Amino acid sequence: MRELEKYSLNRTDPPLSSRQETSKSCINLASRMLYDVGNWKNMVGGGSMYKGRVFELTEKTYPESG
Repeated sequence: MRELEKYSLNRTDPPLSSRQETSKSCINLASRMLYDVGNWKNMVGGGSMYKGRVFELTEKTYPESG
């Protein structure tokens, strides 16, 4: 919450810009991935977390009912 407050990203009015929304998302992700959320700006890219073939690899495990 401190990082969000530090950059005024926990507000609803005025709406956040797309850049601010991205920063907010990065901070939220960092809160789950990093010990020190203050290092969220050091997280770059995201390609290593994105796996484009996940559906292809897991779809066979889904129940037929959905």
